[in-house]
Amino acid sequence: MLIDPSLYVIGDRMQIEIASSEHVNFLKNQLTWRVVERVDGQPWLDKAITLQDGSTQVSPFVVLS
Repeated sequence: MLIDPSLYVIGDRMQIEIASSEHVNFLKNQLTWRVVERVDGQPWLDKAITLQDGSTQVSPFVVLS
């Protein structure tokens, strides 16, 4: 896959949340961490762009098979 990351939009849905608990693994004498972050992303363009020559199409995302 070839991509141009400058044309991919990422949005934060909430701030990162970090919590710890000493109760989960108390008998093992361990501390447990939980990290939660909600993010989403999508391409800025939804289809290929046709250049001025009318026939050449370009795209910021190309899948090679």
